[in-house]
Amino acid sequence: MITKSCFPHHPSPPLDTQGKCLLCRREAYVRDKAKRQIYLVRPEVKERNRKREETKRRREGIAPRIRLTGDERKARWKRWTRKPLTAEQRQVLRNKAKVVYRNAHPKRVRMWCKNGHLLTNLIAGRKCRECRTVYVKQRRKRDPGFRDKRLRKIPGRHTRDELMARYQEQQGRCFWCRQPLPAGYHRDHVIPISKGGTNGIDNIVLACPPCNVKKSNHHPLDLLLA
Repeated sequence: MITKSCFPHHPSPPLDTQGKCLLCRREAYVRDKAKRQIYLVRPEVKERNRKREETKRRREGIAPRIRLTGDERKARWKRWTRKPLTAEQRQVLRNKAKVVYRNAHPKRVRMWCKNGHLLTNLIAGRKCRECRTVYVKQRRKRDPGFRDKRLRKIPGRHTRDELMARYQEQQGRCFWCRQPLPAGYHRDHVIPISKGGTNGIDNIVLACPPCNVKKSNHHPLDLLLA
């Protein structure tokens, strides 16, 4: 490399293609760096550079660059560098979303059960219908005859012939809505077993599934007074 004296700073400095001292140019670059940064952030300079870049890209057939704000760049960076969430973290986010929704729509949401089910359709005793369904399926799997055992402790019995006589007495219609009974009609206790009713034929009527489910374990007088 050709060198020459850069008196009095550098006795034998390296030179660039124009014969200037590279060490002096590097020192000037570091010294004027702050001034250049202040100059480049000026609005007119930024707009001029943007137009120059768009002209160059249009001339070379390159798509224009998408300009993002600071918040958009931060959001994109977080989206690219974030790690997959664990099951516990996803559950925490779901619980937070439920709380936000419940606070934003208090009239639309009544309450939530301990398992996270929305209690819009409650059964007797203000219990969650979904939780009750899961419990009944698990109980029947463990003990298929648990309902029969419960009914054996209740006074009163009825036979199939008595049910057929009740069907003829009701003329094949629902006891509550007087509509024709479907194929899968229900046996309904007029006075619920939970309220002291018996399992005798005097307390048994035939009802369509919607009426039986709607009545649940309510007393008929409670339905009339409601």
